[in-house]
This record gives sequence, structure tokens and C-alpha cells, in this order.
Amino acid sequence: MLKNKVSMYFTNIETDPSKVQCKECNKLLSLGRYKPNLQTVSGLKGHLASCYKELHDMYLMRAISKRYMTCT
Repeated sequence: MLKNKVSMYFTNIETDPSKVQCKECNKLLSLGRYKPNLQTVSGLKGHLASCYKELHDMYLMRAISKRYMTCT
């Protein structure tokens, strides 16, 4: 699984490392590739934004606060 903050809302699929499952609706989503260094979270972010606005807003707040903390 990716080390991105958005990954906390998804569960790894042991039989297919290129897929994750949403913890809210159990929908399977693709990370794009099997190789971790080629995987992307844009689909995961989009899923949160379109289906779970509150969770997406929480994710954005965490990402912004982490970015701010590293800049000071």
C-alpha cells in the first residue's frame, strides 16, 4: 500500500496488490500497477471526493497541516 495519507481510508487486497477496498462502501479501486513505485492514488482521492466529502475534507486538512509543519 502507498504511504499516502489517503491510504487510511482503504484496505489492501492481499490477492491483488494493484487494488484496494474502500472501508466505507467496500468498492474495489485500482492503484494502476502491481509495482508500488508505479502506483497512483488519484483514483482513491477522486472516490473520496465524489462519494465521501467529509472524509475527503479531513484528508485535505491532514495533508495541508503536514505540509505546513514541514515548511516551518
